[in-house]
Amino acid sequence: RFIAEESTAAGSKCILTDSPTWIIDPVDGTCNFVHRFPTVAVSIGFAVNKELEFGVIYHCTEERLYTGRRGQGAFCNDKRLQVS
Repeated sequence: RFIAEESTAAGSKCILTDSPTWIIDPVDGTCNFVHRFPTVAVSIGFAVNKELEFGVIYHCTEERLYTGRRGQGAFCNDKRLQVS
């Protein structure tokens, strides 16, 4: 299955089920993009049984790749992120 922001914006109902599901926002920050503000990213997640397994966010203008996987931590450009 796939859930994308553009399909829900078109009026489709967003329903997360137990099926393996890709959750995609190809232009996360669409309003910023339209107004040429630099905060724009590509966001992708994958869920199984309604639980997010991993996610990837690529911040285009800053060339930062954020990744996270359940139980394995989060990273920015392969550097582990720490919480305070």
